[in-house]
Amino acid sequence: MQPSRRTRRARVARIALSVVVVCAMLAATFFVQTRKAVALTVNGETRNVVTYATNVNRLLADENITVATHDIVTSTHDGALANGDTVTYCQAFESTLVINGAQVPFWTCASSAQQLLDYFSQNERDAMSIKVNVSNIYNQITGGFLVSDSGPVTVIADGKTTVIPEGNHTAASLLDASGVTVGPDDLVTVEDDDGTTVLRIQRVTYGTTTQDVTTPYSTQYVTDASLQPGEQKVEQAGQDGIVTQTLRVTYIDGVASSSTVVSQTQTQIEVDEIIGVGPAQPDPEPSSSDDSSSGSSSDSASSDDSNASVAPSSPDTPTATPTEEPSDTPTEDPSPSDTPTEDPSPSPSDAPTQDPTPEPSPAQTTDPGNGSSSNSGTSDNNNSNSDNTNSGTSDPSGTVWHATVAEAKAYARAAMAAYGWTSDDEWNALENLWTRESGWRWDADNPSSSAYGIPQALPGSKMGTGWHDNAAVQISWGLSYIRQVYGSPSNAWRIWQIRKWY
Repeated sequence: MQPSRRTRRARVARIALSVVVVCAMLAATFFVQTRKAVALTVNGETRNVVTYATNVNRLLADENITVATHDIVTSTHDGALANGDTVTYCQAFESTLVINGAQVPFWTCASSAQQLLDYFSQNERDAMSIKVNVSNIYNQITGGFLVSDSGPVTVIADGKTTVIPEGNHTAASLLDASGVTVGPDDLVTVEDDDGTTVLRIQRVTYGTTTQDVTTPYSTQYVTDASLQPGEQKVEQAGQDGIVTQTLRVTYIDGVASSSTVVSQTQTQIEVDEIIGVGPAQPDPEPSSSDDSSSGSSSDSASSDDSNASVAPSSPDTPTATPTEEPSDTPTEDPSPSDTPTEDPSPSPSDAPTQDPTPEPSPAQTTDPGNGSSSNSGTSDNNNSNSDNTNSGTSDPSGTVWHATVAEAKAYARAAMAAYGWTSDDEWNALENLWTRESGWRWDADNPSSSAYGIPQALPGSKMGTGWHDNAAVQISWGLSYIRQVYGSPSNAWRIWQIRKWY
C-alpha cells in the first residue's frame, strides 16, 4: 500500500528539522569552544578580551598590535590560546649601557634603570663598570622609564649629593626636584654603588689645545768613490720634522676625556740623512791560461763575491764599477748610479730600522666542530679572523663594540634575563652553545660558509646595522633567533648536540 502524500511530506519535514537541530548544536558547540576570554597585558596595562583567535599571534593581530624583533610576548600555553589564558606583550625600547666606558645598545622592557642594572649579577658589576646612560632624559620613550622601582636615589651633580627618598620617578623628575639642570651634552647615568642607586650628572665642556708631533726623517744612500768598497760614512745628518696639531678636547667634569685633531701645520721640515757608500769591488781580469768555461765561472764567482762584500750596507747599494777615475769631491751632475735613491731600505747593521708589524697569531678556538652550516641561519665554527678579545673597544657612535669574552657573556646573560631566561640551566645552555659556535668572539668568521659573529649568523649581514663590529647587535639578534625558532637556549642546545648546528 502506497503511503499517502501527506505522510511523505511529514517524513521529509522531520528529517529536515533533525538536520537543522544537529547543525545548530554543532554551531553552538563550535561557538562555545572557540570563544575565549583572555587577560591581555600590554606594556603593564591589563584588560579582558573576548576573542575567537586560536593562537597568540592571531590575537595580537586582531588587537592591532605589531610585534617587532625585540618585543617580548609571553602566554600561558606558549603560543596556543585557550579560555582563561593570560597573554603579556611588552614593547621593547633601545636603552644605552656604558660597559667599561663603551656605549652599548641594549633592548629592554625594563621599567626602571635599576631593574636593568639588576639584570647583571653582582659579580659582573664588581668586575666591570656598568652604567645606564639616560642622557636623553627628556625623550618620551627611552628617557621616560623610572630610575628605580622603589627606594631612595642619590643624585650627584656639580660636587653636591642629594638623596631623594622615593626614586620611582623619571630622571627628569628627580633632577627637577634636586634643582639640577642638564645641558645638551652632559652625561646622565644610573649606576649601582654597593646597593645604592646613584643618578650621576657629569658636565661636558670643550676646549682647544696644540701639540707638536715629530715626523721622522728618511735615509738616502749615495755612492762615494772616496770610500773603500763596503765602507759607509754619514755625509749629512738627518733631522726630524715637526707638525703642530690643533686639537678639540672634550672635558668631563673638568678632566680631559678625549681629543680630535681639527687642523695641523708643518712647522719644521724633515732633513734627510745621507749616507755615502764605497763603490763595489771591481772584477779581476781573467787569466789568459784559463779556458772560456773556467773564466766564465771565475767571473761569476768574482762578481758574486764582490756583491756579497757590499750587500750588508744596503740592498740598493750600487755594485757597478765606475768607468772613470772618480774625483775626491762629488760632481755636480753625477751619473745615474751616483744619484741618491729614494728611501731605500737601510742597512741592517748601520742604519736604524722600524720594528716590523708583527704577524697576527691565529685566533684560539675551543671546538672547530664540523664547519657545517644550517639553512636556518647559523653555522658551527670557531675560527676567527683576528684575536681581539683581550680588550673591548668602541667608537663614539655606538656602532662598534669589540667586546671581550667576559663583556660579551655579561651582556648576553643580562639580555637573557629580559626574556625571562634566568635559570642556571638556560645560561649554561647558551654558554655552551656559543662557545662551540664562536668561542664568544665578535669576529668569529667561518670562511667556508660566511657565517659570522658570536651566534654565527648565516649570512652575518642578516643581523642588521653594526653586525660586523658590534657584539651587542650580534647577541641581540642571536637571542631573538633562538626565541623564535627554539623557544629557549636549552632547546637550541639540545638540537645542537644532535645535529651539530642550530
